[in-house]
Amino acid sequence: MNVGACLFQEILVNRIARIGLVASIACATGAITACATAGGPVSRPEVRTVRFKGVDGGLQIRHDDQSTATIIALPLEQVWRALPMVFDSLEVPVSLVDPAGHVFGNEGVRIRKRIGGAAISRYFDCGTTQIGPNADSYDVFLVLLTTLQAGPANTTTITITAEASARPVARSQPYNSCASRATLNARVVELLKRQAMR
Repeated sequence: MNVGACLFQEILVNRIARIGLVASIACATGAITACATAGGPVSRPEVRTVRFKGVDGGLQIRHDDQSTATIIALPLEQVWRALPMVFDSLEVPVSLVDPAGHVFGNEGVRIRKRIGGAAISRYFDCGTTQIGPNADSYDVFLVLLTTLQAGPANTTTITITAEASARPVARSQPYNSCASRATLNARVVELLKRQAMR
């Protein structure tokens, strides 16, 4: 299991413990152990089901490594200072700020129809019905996390994890995972470059 998968799993479990959710987490056997072993092959994605107090159904997240890493020619501290403006532009609230680990973002938030003025279907494929893309009408649960790492010659590597799950608004059923188009990751990098260079 790679670092992105382990980070996502650790953050999800910590979030559940911190805010007192009732959770049922189903993982592949040995998933926790795999986080401590670099480069271990994973035969299938993990599936985790989280049930919330006061919420019908549950959240099902299938982690299939939707993280991307990009190197930008700007120093880490300059990039770090720009992250709040990026999330503000995307209209995604921030729930996690870790200055020591340079992790910034939201571990999970419900959104509807749009991300920063653009239709959610621009960024995620949650299936389609006769009325159009499900992402634009369903209740969507978004995870958007960024991790910065300093590189040589004042460069910064930004790793972005963007994942979503969705379910019909009027139905009590689990959230089903959506496929990332990787366009949200690219949008974050674009905004980050623009804000950091100001």
